[in-house]
Amino acid sequence: MKTIILFALIILVIYLTRVYWKRRKKAEYRLVNGYWQVKGRNGIWEYVHRKVAAWKVGGKIWKGREVHHRDGNKRNNRPENLWIMPKPEHQKIHKKNK
Repeated sequence: MKTIILFALIILVIYLTRVYWKRRKKAEYRLVNGYWQVKGRNGIWEYVHRKVAAWKVGGKIWKGREVHHRDGNKRNNRPENLWIMPKPEHQKIHKKNK
């Protein structure tokens, strides 16, 4: 009797696991102007580099600050490649590079 109950529980766990993996919502990504975006749980698209930079500093990015890609590659969102800086300073860097 115990083996039958155990077997039934195993079958139930396998079934519920399959249902969960089929129904779970997968992250949605898109590329906009060379930058990766991810769709949040609230349905709003957010830039991945800003989320990574905010995670790096342990909070949020203050108003008037921008995230700069050190190597110039918009798709390289590794934390060590991202700098958070004031908007005027960021604009100077890009004007100098042109």
